[in-house]
Amino acid sequence: MSGATTELNLATAVDGDDNADYLTLNLANSLRTLDALFNNVSGHNHGAAHNGGQIAAGAIANGTITSAMLADGTIVTADIAPNAVSQLIGSYGPTTPTFSSTTTGTWLNTPITVTGAAQGNPVRVYGFLTWSHSASGAAVDVGLAVDGALSVSFARDYAPFAAAAVSVAFDVLITPSVGSHTFTIQIYNYVAGTASVGTVNAFLGITEVKR
Repeated sequence: MSGATTELNLATAVDGDDNADYLTLNLANSLRTLDALFNNVSGHNHGAAHNGGQIAAGAIANGTITSAMLADGTIVTADIAPNAVSQLIGSYGPTTPTFSSTTTGTWLNTPITVTGAAQGNPVRVYGFLTWSHSASGAAVDVGLAVDGALSVSFARDYAPFAAAAVSVAFDVLITPSVGSHTFTIQIYNYVAGTASVGTVNAFLGITEVKR
């Protein structure tokens, strides 16, 4: 009688076996068992007893697993590295800034500012503030400066009456170069009088969007 292997119970020959019976029966069945392990549907999967050992870390070459090989819905939050999708560069507030100026005809830096490092991806700039003006009907622009230079102007409003609180909310995308940058909310005062930023809380958030 033939012997058998430990894992798959494959037949092995022993002294006294009939060669013809072993080759045509026992060995043939063992080869069929081995062949079945490589079936693309029901073959071995390295995930259970007698199905091969666990695939070691590093055994699969980088770049060989594509998104099509991953079942939809199998990637969960814990599988995503921190800051891989988006990363907060920095924020201001919410707090009440103190700023006023009588200067007209130029962009003015407010205390609403954030400094942080960008990596060359799009950056989401979002927040809110409230401004007022001593003159009724005064026009004021609100924009974002990067490293002191205006990047985008995103609001122009008019004071309905003197000292009226005018609220502005913003949410824009810019793409700064790689490196450290200072993001500052600026205002542009068109009319003689005092333009102020404050009264209530202001906020500025800078988040890099990576995917």
